[in-house]
Amino acid sequence: MKDPMFYQKERKQHYITGGVIGFFIGCIVTFAACLLIQTTIYALDDSKEALDKVYEEEIAQPPITYFDVKHKNKVYRLHTGMPKDSVIQLLGQPESSSMYNYTHLVIERMTFGEYSDCLRLTFENGKLKEYNY
Repeated sequence: MKDPMFYQKERKQHYITGGVIGFFIGCIVTFAACLLIQTTIYALDDSKEALDKVYEEEIAQPPITYFDVKHKNKVYRLHTGMPKDSVIQLLGQPESSSMYNYTHLVIERMTFGEYSDCLRLTFENGKLKEYNY
């Protein structure tokens, strides 16, 4: 028969071994949770930056201005932001045009009519930006 102290020592050793294993498992779980939280924070930061960029682009859009132009004895209603193709469909082909290419910007100027009945339109990236008589 074994001494009762033997069983107490054996139980103590199991508690110590179980405690050490529990400690390491706790460390691993804590590390995994921290990693998950960090990844989520980075993902949210990226999403926030993307949303901020979209919001800034929406705010940067100038207000739409409507104006009437007289061309070949007819009155046409145009507006800023109007596609170049729509303007050409209404007014016909321009008498002259010029185009300037920049890195992220294409500026095109079109002239409709001649001399005193001359209409000049400026397009930026294919959208009507401004007009002059």
